[in-house]
Amino acid sequence: MIPKPKPRADIAIVTVIETELAAAKLAYGIKPTDKESRDVDGLRYWETTARGMDAGSELTIVVTMVGEARNVQMTNACHRLFNTYEVGACFLVGIAASLKDYVGLGDVVAAEDMVLDYEGQRLEPTGAKRRPKPYTLN
Repeated sequence: MIPKPKPRADIAIVTVIETELAAAKLAYGIKPTDKESRDVDGLRYWETTARGMDAGSELTIVVTMVGEARNVQMTNACHRLFNTYEVGACFLVGIAASLKDYVGLGDVVAAEDMVLDYEGQRLEPTGAKRRPKPYTLN
């Protein structure tokens, strides 16, 4: 049996929580009441298009939500996304915290050489010990 070709998504937008999903859907013209285009084992996808910068091209976009933060959940959701769609570029979009007055609403933040996972911790008799884990980028 020949496998069906995967649909193409020039851009995949991944969010973590409902608030982020609602904002991403709004940004890409997906109505809050629109039913998902696909549901693959509980992971919902909304498909849409947007005009490219040259106004002659059209980009296909898929938006999804993981539902909870952390590396394992995100890895599993992205694995399922990439098995469902042929993705050109994938972006994690959402709420990020920073030092006050350092990053404003609507700013785009991208790592240059490393990403630190600050959520991991180890419980010790004296309390929780945080252990940021570095992920270097190439």
